[in-house]
Amino acid sequence: MKSVIHLIAALTLTALANTPGHAAGTPAREYMAPLHDAKWLASEEEGQCQLHHLIPGIGETMLTQGYREPLSFELHVTQEVNLGAQCQVEIGPPPWRHNIPTQNLGTIKLVPDAKHVLAKGSAAQKIYQTLEAGMMTSFTCQRQKPTPSNIRVVISPVRYRMALPDFQKCTANLSGKKIVANSKATGTGSKKKKQKKK
Repeated sequence: MKSVIHLIAALTLTALANTPGHAAGTPAREYMAPLHDAKWLASEEEGQCQLHHLIPGIGETMLTQGYREPLSFELHVTQEVNLGAQCQVEIGPPPWRHNIPTQNLGTIKLVPDAKHVLAKGSAAQKIYQTLEAGMMTSFTCQRQKPTPSNIRVVISPVRYRMALPDFQKCTANLSGKKIVANSKATGTGSKKKKQKKK
């Protein structure tokens, strides 16, 4: 219970119920990677470890871990889709685990361009752990243009754990790579020149 409260605070969540202009009861258009094509890819970019997940028709999500930096989660909308001003966040089971109840975490405010959802620290860690447990995180977003409607973006756990070992291996090596990089930058890692014998 405490972790949920902490997550809500970290996401700067506010109550969505009775929000003026909310398209209550409107069916949401859902975006989710199909089961047969869902995949996660671990990579390293500029000293940061990343887990990428493509969501056809709308964009991609990314979990990023840098050296001595908090874990971050990002949802990038790359298509001509406007998410609106805020999204309702839920943690729930995939279709084949329907006996597990969905957990409503409240809402998260989007950045002004309505194309980008960002969570850091404990909030991103919660999403990371949710996917590791085989659960889904969904963002049901409200948009006003061209007409009031809802969009639901589902982060699938399918094949997440297949990419997780490579991501964890990358994060485990971050500190060593940082030390080597610092040594090269300061010259402390270079070999000393041998003194000539007299």
